[in-house]
Amino acid sequence: MEYLKELNDLQLKAVTTQNKKVLVVAGAGSGKTKVLTDRIKYLIDKGVRKNEILAFTFTKKAAKEMKDRLKSYDFENVFTFHSFCYNHIMANPKAFGLKKDDIYVITDDYKDILISNILDPMNLRISKKNILQYISKRKNGIDVTFDNSEDECLYNSIYYRYQEYLSNCGAIDFDDMVPLFLKHFNELENKDIILRNAKYILVDECQDTNQLQYNLVNLLSQYHGNIFMVGDPKQLIYSFRSSDIKIINDFKESCDEVISLKQNYRSCSNILDCANKLISNNTYVEDNDIFSLIPKKYDVNKTIYQSTIEEANVVALKIEKLLKLGIKPLDIAVLYRNNYQSNQLEMALKKRQIPYVVYGKNPFNELPECKRMISAYRFLKNPNDYLLFLLMLNPKKEELDNFKNNYHHDKPILEYAKTYPDSKINNIANNLMDLMNSINDYTKSDRFDRIAEILFGNDIKTSQSENLLLLKELITSSELEDESEILNDILIEEPSKDKALGVRLLTIHKAKGLEFKCVFLISLNDGIIPNNTTNRDSLEEERRLCYVGMTRAKEFLHVSSAYQHFISGQRKTLRPSIFMSEIN
Repeated sequence: MEYLKELNDLQLKAVTTQNKKVLVVAGAGSGKTKVLTDRIKYLIDKGVRKNEILAFTFTKKAAKEMKDRLKSYDFENVFTFHSFCYNHIMANPKAFGLKKDDIYVITDDYKDILISNILDPMNLRISKKNILQYISKRKNGIDVTFDNSEDECLYNSIYYRYQEYLSNCGAIDFDDMVPLFLKHFNELENKDIILRNAKYILVDECQDTNQLQYNLVNLLSQYHGNIFMVGDPKQLIYSFRSSDIKIINDFKESCDEVISLKQNYRSCSNILDCANKLISNNTYVEDNDIFSLIPKKYDVNKTIYQSTIEEANVVALKIEKLLKLGIKPLDIAVLYRNNYQSNQLEMALKKRQIPYVVYGKNPFNELPECKRMISAYRFLKNPNDYLLFLLMLNPKKEELDNFKNNYHHDKPILEYAKTYPDSKINNIANNLMDLMNSINDYTKSDRFDRIAEILFGNDIKTSQSENLLLLKELITSSELEDESEILNDILIEEPSKDKALGVRLLTIHKAKGLEFKCVFLISLNDGIIPNNTTNRDSLEEERRLCYVGMTRAKEFLHVSSAYQHFISGQRKTLRPSIFMSEIN
């Protein structure tokens, strides 16, 4: 067990603990992934069978990283909460109350058009966004309060119609996965096998768990009671996804042992001094300030600019200087609160011909051409789902309204489309019918080409063609056999941009779990970060968000704000964030 020699005393204590319920409070950069993976190695080396260890993390990327670190042990039991539940649901959909064997996960576009389809006949002006938020909260077990009983009845009615449509089509949304597993688990024939195999459960980033996910962990641990949770209350930044600080506190009260990892192996000591100053202003702060033995390399820059244009130009200039010092572009990141804030940065970087990669804008799986292809694949297996047909067509709103208003649901959608007075729709419908009749004669590659030909013909731009080639590669090279599972896999997590060269531009939320030599944390202004100063809980979460951004930096940290901002087409003057003064 040579790997144990690389651990400090507290890490070693965590990895080798004999206690059943353990909370490891792992500060930023303290080696939590190493502790998790070494814990799994240790258990296997002690004779625990690999199928008796179950590890949960929050993103497929984090799961892949853990699997890569455990490659020599050939350990694959690392899941997100959703992928674990999804795998069991797909193995036997009918056991989970679903009507069909071929289940697909719907996209946000599908949700949007489905809600429109429900609301239009009711002639109601209700925010689709509010409806979708209500549906998501309800599925995640979050209480929603209404001003009156009429609104409550209306929202409930829309929810049931939404669920009925999905059920009839053999579809689920992302929020269905964990609740479905919990609801039907006790009815499963293989329930005892699942529980017997869950001898050791490990949870990464446990501060981000919501109540349903915590219920899932407790459910799976009922035979053996071994739960090893690793997290950091100072990095809880997902309350909008129903993460709750009470969960980690509850587990802390009931667990057998709490181990605090305080030594940071990522950042220079002066960067951590600033981060600790900031987070000490939160009311919930344990005595676990992180520290580093890495000496200072650069001063922490704290600057207030006159405008975001000046801010972007100076940041680009500083990046240019860092590149001349030999730092690679992918070791530099610019972090911000909202996606729109990258616009001026992109312009400033282009002027200096500095390569960059933007995260969070137009994710690959949300590009129109990719969404149309995915909808077409799904329609071929679900030819009665006319919403998939509409998404595949991608018509303008006026054309969409005409098509919908003239369609009677007692007639198959393709039969209707064949006779609809629009040659483009006629051709697509006829060609799809021909393809359906001979679909088994095509290879994966040829099937993709034929669908693309039906939808786009020669009317496709170079950039779209490149995106379709990437989608084709993902579908044809997948180790999965079933195309429905391949498409679900693509939709649940967009393809990684890690190998792309360029300075990283991304939101702080997206940067969680990442690290860079040089970090620029920009536009720390009241109204942006923090975006809410009236509510204490919200303010403290925003402070944690800023803390997460600062602790991504290894050697160089530049923190800035700007007075003049351009937001939603309007010029606004904003005060520097309260966090700027707290850092000082």
